[in-house]
Amino acid sequence: EKAFRIALDIALKSKGTIVLYHVYTPVDRTTSITLDKKGIASNLHTEAGLMKKLERLKKKILSNGIDVPVSIVLGHDPIVNNILSFAEDKKIDLIVMGTQGAGGLKKVIIGTVAAHVIESSDIPVLLVPEKCKWKDPEKIVFEKTNVSGIWFFFWDSQFGRFFNNGPIKGSGDKLFFLHTLLWAFLPWSVIAYFAFYKYVASLKKSVVDNRELILAGSVFITFLMFSLSKFQLPHYIVIIFPQLSIMVAAYLYQHLGSVVLMRWRMVMSALICIAILCVVLLIFLTGFNNWYWPFFLIVILACIAFYFIVKQVADVKTLAMQGSLFSMILFFYLNLFFYPALLSYQSGMQAGKWLHANNLAVNTPVTMYKCRQWSFEFYGPAAIIRTDSLQQLIAHAKQTPSLVLFTTEKELDELNKNFKTVEVLERFQNFPVSQLSMGFLNKNTRENQVENYVLVSCR
Repeated sequence: EKAFRIALDIALKSKGTIVLYHVYTPVDRTTSITLDKKGIASNLHTEAGLMKKLERLKKKILSNGIDVPVSIVLGHDPIVNNILSFAEDKKIDLIVMGTQGAGGLKKVIIGTVAAHVIESSDIPVLLVPEKCKWKDPEKIVFEKTNVSGIWFFFWDSQFGRFFNNGPIKGSGDKLFFLHTLLWAFLPWSVIAYFAFYKYVASLKKSVVDNRELILAGSVFITFLMFSLSKFQLPHYIVIIFPQLSIMVAAYLYQHLGSVVLMRWRMVMSALICIAILCVVLLIFLTGFNNWYWPFFLIVILACIAFYFIVKQVADVKTLAMQGSLFSMILFFYLNLFFYPALLSYQSGMQAGKWLHANNLAVNTPVTMYKCRQWSFEFYGPAAIIRTDSLQQLIAHAKQTPSLVLFTTEKELDELNKNFKTVEVLERFQNFPVSQLSMGFLNKNTRENQVENYVLVSCR
């Protein structure tokens, strides 16, 4: 009865139908005596009794006006084979069974018949313990129920991170944003640090500009709040970029035409030279195929930068132009050449695009086998099936003449042993580009750092 009620609830939510299937053992299966009229009558009597019992159960469950089509079918042993063959013939989507312990640890837990059905079925099986109490599934957020969606969105996933009292927690590093700002606000971060120091030092004066106080205070409070937070992400620091820009501009404006401005021009020139050197070294160290275009671009920008370096003028416009050239040299290379080259080592993305380009997944099921590449699910042309066991894969293969697998190269030996034909469609190299290492960046040692993935066709 418990299994029937749960199956009914599933059918209501999915607009499905139910087959109330019961298997019994006829007289001729329990004795060696030839079946006679008396035996036939006994079987008919048993079936009639079972049908009445099942009809009463059906009326009891459907007594509240529930409109779900329910049919009753009787079968005979062998029980497991009969259940599976009936489910396959009628193209049943889900088998729902009650459990009763019988013998042996597994059988005590889920029952003899249920254990054999699970072992042999290619169709999903839902087991319902005899003493279970059915409740409608609830919304679960980070292992908690009854979570307010509004609270989670506006507090737990946002401000709750700063106080580290929400479900999303971190460890925190009090110096994290100090060094993050140094590279994220380049080339102006060096001036920003010095300008902030000057603003703090000016507090000793008897007359303090309130505008400077508000500006420096807003930067300091926000920066301090982020630094003390235990959940930290680099992009948080972007929030104070407007205040930092105003602070740097105000500081430079105070030193128009002075020696201080000329010194900062020299610092900016040095940063440009360092940026050019780093980019050139990176071009030849990585050895990516598109090295000549960034090298040509860097040469042009370096010539322009050299003009401003030798120009002995202490004005903000020249300093701003130098800062712009620094950004162009560094970020043009990173965004137009370096990062796209890294993405070629995102095997999931490349495999998904390859399937699109070759129209292979239109009518062919695609399975991700013993690996986790979220980018493959995103870029793949259709819903991706995940499986981590060979048994599941073989069961899935029985339902289709051929299937395409995305997996690691080391799984090829296992696939060749269990499938008649295994054809490698394409190979892809993979590296977690958010965790760059010198071994990967160096073209001479990169092959030892990457993992090989393959798209294979199995029959």
